[in-house]
Amino acid sequence: MLTPRVLVVNDDPATLLALQTLLADAAERDGYEIVCAHSGEDALREVLQREFAVILLDVKMPGIDGFETAEAIHSHPRSAAVPIIFTTVYSGDDFNRLKAYQSGAADYLLMPVIPQVLQTKVSVFVEMAKNRLELQAKTQALEVLNRDLRVQQMRELKRINAALEAEIVERRRAEQRAQDLATRDPLTRLPNRRSLIERLEHAIAHASRHNECLALLFLDLDKFKAINDTLGHEAGDELLIQVATRIASCLREEDMVARLGGDEFVVLLENLPDATHAAVVAHKIVHAVAAIERIGEHAISTSTSIGISLFPGDGADMQTLMKHADLAMYRAKKQQRGSIRFFRRAMNPAVVPGQD
Repeated sequence: MLTPRVLVVNDDPATLLALQTLLADAAERDGYEIVCAHSGEDALREVLQREFAVILLDVKMPGIDGFETAEAIHSHPRSAAVPIIFTTVYSGDDFNRLKAYQSGAADYLLMPVIPQVLQTKVSVFVEMAKNRLELQAKTQALEVLNRDLRVQQMRELKRINAALEAEIVERRRAEQRAQDLATRDPLTRLPNRRSLIERLEHAIAHASRHNECLALLFLDLDKFKAINDTLGHEAGDELLIQVATRIASCLREEDMVARLGGDEFVVLLENLPDATHAAVVAHKIVHAVAAIERIGEHAISTSTSIGISLFPGDGADMQTLMKHADLAMYRAKKQQRGSIRFFRRAMNPAVVPGQD
């Protein structure tokens, strides 16, 4: 693209027009083109056809919402680095704000937005796009220079290479930040589901080759929803952080604890001598979590129910072990909260997860 483009995505025609109007003068002044889309699907089609300096993306949309649209945009190599600014009329929604930054958002704006703020944020990315375009144009120009301009060409090439190296360094830093977001739970800093799956698949392969036993502990906090609803999300988040710390304190250095999301945690124990060790660790975790008595100024009472599946007896693959540990956990929660249960073949597979 010769002129930077800004994509504005919003399913509400009035809001879309308002955003377009707010940017119109700045677009003429700064030299960029505004492209509008009425849905996530329309936005994806635009991104596949053209390049954009920045995307203003509505959070709440019918069909695919803003978060799903952002994930699809960043999953495509061509648009993986396009900055996205989420816009929403829902104020005070910290969960969506966190989810936006987890989705790779460059910013998160509440509507109605101050015109100068919106214009300034967009202009920053437009200027970056212009610099990138200028760099690309100069690089292309160097390719057509003749021999008589070789000395001048080499000087210019050195300058451009220095700029490219600086850009590469910054890109690597951004990729490292993105990698951290992709593999770590942003609240507890524990490995997330993706990291757990990769580690578990590797552990199963290793245990299979060496005829070893491993255990998967599926944990779910009891009464978490009530605590979250009564004391608020900040207290709920603090409880999850304390639980993560206490679980980790019960494990060996080579063990792994991951947060799947919500109030669900999974512990992976490798190279076990027998099933008794898994039970010992599970009981330590139960006691450690039950010892949490306060969140800030609030007195609380909570516990954790744990289901355990063993490799290879309860499953030879990751999906089966996860399913069986999950089933055992819900059986423990149903029979006695704050207890542990090993998976048994006789367990009713129709057990349906209930509420906290």
